[in-house]
Amino acid sequence: MNWRSLGQAFFLIMLHAPGSLLLFAGGSKWRDPLYQAPPLPSVWWWITGALLLGTLIGVSAYLIFRRQLKHRTRALETEIAERLRVEAALSASESRYRLLAETAQDIILLHDPDNRLLYVNPAGLRFVGLSLEQIMGRSFFEFLCPEYFPLVEDRNAQRASDVRDKFRYELEFFDKDGNRIPLEINSVPVVQDNVITAVLVVARDITERRRSEAAIRERNRDLTVLNNIISAAARSSDPVEILGILCATLAKAFDLPQAAATLLNPEQEIAVVVAEYLTPGRPSALGTAIPLKQQVAEQMLATKQPLYISDAQTDSRISLSQEEAKRRGVVSLFLVPIIVHGQLLSTLGLDALEHRDYTEADFDLIRNAAAAAGQAIEAANLKQELLKHAQELELVVGQRTEALRHALHQAQAADRAKSQFISNVSHELRTPLTSIRVFLELLHVGHSEQHLHYLESLSRETLRLQTLIENILTISRLDLGKVRINPQPVNLNVLLGTLVIDRQRLFEERDLELLMETAVLPEIQADASLIEQVATNLLTNAMNYTPSGGKVSLITALCELDGESWVTFSVGDTGPGIPLEEQGHLFERFYRGDAARTSAAAGTGLGLSICREIIDLHGGRITLVSAPGSGAAFTVWLPVTQNWHGWDEGSSGSGSVATSDDSLRLITD
Repeated sequence: MNWRSLGQAFFLIMLHAPGSLLLFAGGSKWRDPLYQAPPLPSVWWWITGALLLGTLIGVSAYLIFRRQLKHRTRALETEIAERLRVEAALSASESRYRLLAETAQDIILLHDPDNRLLYVNPAGLRFVGLSLEQIMGRSFFEFLCPEYFPLVEDRNAQRASDVRDKFRYELEFFDKDGNRIPLEINSVPVVQDNVITAVLVVARDITERRRSEAAIRERNRDLTVLNNIISAAARSSDPVEILGILCATLAKAFDLPQAAATLLNPEQEIAVVVAEYLTPGRPSALGTAIPLKQQVAEQMLATKQPLYISDAQTDSRISLSQEEAKRRGVVSLFLVPIIVHGQLLSTLGLDALEHRDYTEADFDLIRNAAAAAGQAIEAANLKQELLKHAQELELVVGQRTEALRHALHQAQAADRAKSQFISNVSHELRTPLTSIRVFLELLHVGHSEQHLHYLESLSRETLRLQTLIENILTISRLDLGKVRINPQPVNLNVLLGTLVIDRQRLFEERDLELLMETAVLPEIQADASLIEQVATNLLTNAMNYTPSGGKVSLITALCELDGESWVTFSVGDTGPGIPLEEQGHLFERFYRGDAARTSAAAGTGLGLSICREIIDLHGGRITLVSAPGSGAAFTVWLPVTQNWHGWDEGSSGSGSVATSDDSLRLITD
């Protein structure tokens, strides 16, 4: 009952009650102005009026109360219906969420602000191996790994300042077997009236995800290592640089302070450190020689397999290297062979300053990296070999090209010389043949007392013709390798002395003085007839090019040159000399100098060429000293000791190695 409404109704009744009573008592007379009012009613009328008034008031109040009660009842019915609907919805939602929590694979829990557990779903109960009754009220921290306590406490402190904070982070918890299991945590506060009443936590096991991430990291690491080595091989042909990149790449991949690589030197039985990686402050090992005569090296050389040493400072297998291991602080050592063409070329040492375990994946990576480095070094060596071969080939091609060019020039020169030779030979053959024909005619028609003179002339011309033909045949036999050398002991002084005596009359006829000076000479092994032919050619040239009244000398000597003993004979003259530009061509076949062309001296340009080739067959040489106007001196050098064992008929001996001191002109092909 609303008292305010009831009071309002009572006020209205009291306001209209007097008029109502008057109307009731007098009716329409009150409205007549001429009406004379009767005297006041009696007490009865007052009582009756009061009763009527009270009745009116009660009826009015009842009607008002009834109307308000009806409205109130309708509002309550609406509110009750809404509450029933909400309760039904909440019940359905709670059932769904409870079903979701009960069947979820993730851990779902609820704890109060003091970290006491209020609810844990079945997945969480299975994780810790407890029932709901056993776990209710226990602290959240009982199952958290201790090193994560500060992190969770820090998050709780942040949430205290801002109740809306939601956190997502990774923690590790102990499962029912005591294993550390990584969980991804999503933490959401339950807030009522701006106060945290509870915290909802959803946790998911991320063990497999971490394994996948670790596998991806390992794979990326492996690819990075191999890519670095392959890139090094592509840009470098230096094995030491490739080994240095291998050391740096693997040391960084395994977070090691140092790594070193060696190159083996089996001849010296050592392995030398040629490349390394060091973090700042670590001692260097570059240049260190590691003996191969120790068990670890012998084992690697035999098996060509990696070797892990857990304690490098006490392991007897590296007894000869323990001092170095102590100096560098190495505790565990992983040695890896680097194989090239099936041979152990290098070793890689990964140094750890504390005990270090390697997984099978680590072993695979290190082996693969070493294999890639081996291939890179093999490629670098091949590149160097190819470069060297290309350079050698380029040099050979250049030499061959130059040789072909020289051969072409020689062929062209030979062609010109042969043309000149044919011309000379034709002339030389025609001259004695003409003379022979003339003297034969004179024998028939001339005076008989001149026949002896004619016969002597015929003999000289015939001898001249014979000499020319023999020179041509000698050149032909030399070209065909058919000149046979018959080595025998030769006393050079005796041989040349006989030749001088035989030629003395010819020189006197030309008013030339022929002198001979000899030294004490040992016997040499040589073909006497060929040496005599050389000396004859030289004496004949000297006689032909020395003017009347000149001198020709033949001098023998014993000399030492290049640590070898030589016997020599020199034929010198006082002729016009030989210009410097012609001296390099004198021993070429068919070549005749300017003096030969301008003088009347007979010749074909074959004599000196034959001399040189004969001396070549004896392992000797010919040198020349000459200047225009000062004559010429040809010196023949023959070795005192000549090894004729295994000499092949027609070979050219040691060749003409023409040398000279300050007084000798160097003669070469």
